[in-house]
Amino acid sequence: FTSTRDRQTDTMVIVVTGFGLFRDYEVNASWEAVKGLPELWTDKDNNLIIEEIPVEYDFIQKQVPEKWEDKNPEFVVHVGVSSLAKKVTLELQAHNDGYDKPDVKSCFPQENCCLPCGSSVEKTCLDLDKICNNVNLTSEELSLGVEACLSEDAGRYLCDFSYYKSLHKMKGKSLFIHVPPIDQPYTTLQLSKTIKIVLQNIIQQIKP
Repeated sequence: FTSTRDRQTDTMVIVVTGFGLFRDYEVNASWEAVKGLPELWTDKDNNLIIEEIPVEYDFIQKQVPEKWEDKNPEFVVHVGVSSLAKKVTLELQAHNDGYDKPDVKSCFPQENCCLPCGSSVEKTCLDLDKICNNVNLTSEELSLGVEACLSEDAGRYLCDFSYYKSLHKMKGKSLFIHVPPIDQPYTTLQLSKTIKIVLQNIIQQIKP
């Protein structure tokens, strides 16, 4: 779907999601980090809609990003946790197939694929090299102590699946951010502040 902005105020709406619990995680760092954003967000010109989404293929297939269509978002950002992540990881692309790991309901997508006849890979419209460098510079300036990096493999699980779906529907106007589990090594607040910096950079890049 396409977004429409208020021409007078030129405000943008950005949807930011975190995931619910899965596997052995007692808390999901992604939702904890996203949950902290409204308190930190001081940009009155651009609005965030935050939401926790379940680790379920069926939900994502039917509702991501269609669920927010009436809000006319300009951009959709998904945040997920990865035990492999040592830094805040910005994903360059998403994959259409290879989804052979069951979700929290022990379900798989049909044909282990997101979109039949879809392209094998969808890429974000963002210049992520630039955003990654900016995040690292800002982190240093603010003594935040967080590092960001890039990845081309979002893991072929719900993270990759939701990213592909949003990239396809939003015509590239989406990003997936992987965060490490809480305190491995970053606190929830460090993660929230870093996501805020990423969002500020997204707005800078996509605003007219």
